[in-house]
Amino acid sequence: MARIRSKFMFNHRIKHPTIVFEDFGDKYGYVNITHSKRYKGSKNIQLPVNPEKGNLTKAYILPYPSKDKKKSFTSEKKPMTIGSKNRYWINKVKNRPYK
Repeated sequence: MARIRSKFMFNHRIKHPTIVFEDFGDKYGYVNITHSKRYKGSKNIQLPVNPEKGNLTKAYILPYPSKDKKKSFTSEKKPMTIGSKNRYWINKVKNRPYK
């Protein structure tokens, strides 16, 4: 388990962009980005600024990090940045236990 520099990747299994921040050998630890207010009965955390450049719709992250196989990920094609306003919320989720 090694923390890596956070990077945006697309998860093809869940069909959403993600912020990958941990490497487990054959898996990545990530935070899911979505436009939905709720996911499986839990409220998502609204980000102050949408990470996708030029997109003005509201963006949310799931309230817990997840793990998935590396082969489910490819690099993100859209220009995205974490931004200083979103960093607090993303770091808060990164430090929670995995679900």
